[in-house]
Amino acid sequence: MSLDEIKEKDMMMVPARFALAAQADGWYVRNDIIWAKGVSFNPVYSGSTMPQSRTDAFTQSHEYVWLLAKGKRYWFDMHAVKEEPVSYTRKGGTASYTANGSATHGVGSKSLHQMSATGRTPRTVWTINPSGYKGAHFAPWPPKLVEPMILAATSARGVCPNCGAPWSRIVHTGESTYAKVKREDGLSWSDMQRIAEENGTALKAGALATGGTRGKNGAQPSLSPATAETLGWVPGCDCYDVVLPEALPDDPSLEEIDAYRRQLDCLSDLPTVPATVLDPFSGSGTTGAVATKLHRNYIGIDINAGYHDLAEERIGGTQPALFLE
Repeated sequence: MSLDEIKEKDMMMVPARFALAAQADGWYVRNDIIWAKGVSFNPVYSGSTMPQSRTDAFTQSHEYVWLLAKGKRYWFDMHAVKEEPVSYTRKGGTASYTANGSATHGVGSKSLHQMSATGRTPRTVWTINPSGYKGAHFAPWPPKLVEPMILAATSARGVCPNCGAPWSRIVHTGESTYAKVKREDGLSWSDMQRIAEENGTALKAGALATGGTRGKNGAQPSLSPATAETLGWVPGCDCYDVVLPEALPDDPSLEEIDAYRRQLDCLSDLPTVPATVLDPFSGSGTTGAVATKLHRNYIGIDINAGYHDLAEERIGGTQPALFLE
């Protein structure tokens, strides 16, 4: 479709056309993420976006972020971008649990609530305000928009200096109290609610609700959420010529977890180089500044030579973070 075929006042749909062209070229379109700079009909958050003078259409206040992959299987670090655990309703009800377990079910409550086990997977609508920039660039994007992209798509441990393969995070997910009671005692959530009702107590959940005893003997059941812990990192290639530890069993003991962690620690001295972030539309260097902060290498390209000095100054003035998870 040529520009001449687009009618006056008709949207050009450039982001959608780009995604379709990428698919036609062999790429996999995995997510269309909405960067919501401003939102409406929300009493809590409105955001910030440039006003528009048109009176026959709404103000455009979002842009697209495309998650593209070259194949069906690709490297991705979901743990690096997980959000803080939140409560959610499994079946009806209006009450909810907070992350510290401060809320409880009342006796006789029929609603089911459960903590998100190891953090919440990010959604595809990101409400991130545009940020100010003093340099001579009219449309810099905010660092908070760039950070999750880099964290998810590049390894914090680095890559193999020989072939560039990223190292992968090894995460152990601990069992929640509810899952343990269900597995060992065969109690369903309804069973636990019934026990609580019979004893005139409340069914609690959350990180603080770890006291009491479990079982069918009339004790008050309490719930604590599952935990996720990074045990170490492993290379994604065979260049290092090392024997990797075998995976943990399904229900490892504390001793097995500690032994596995020590095995992974033996790999910590193997050399890596920082992962590289490429931005072919570098502009004022926001992506480069965030990459530097996160201890990644950076390649920036921009057709406007006037932006090169801005980017160099901005990236050069960025202090790398002291600690990375």
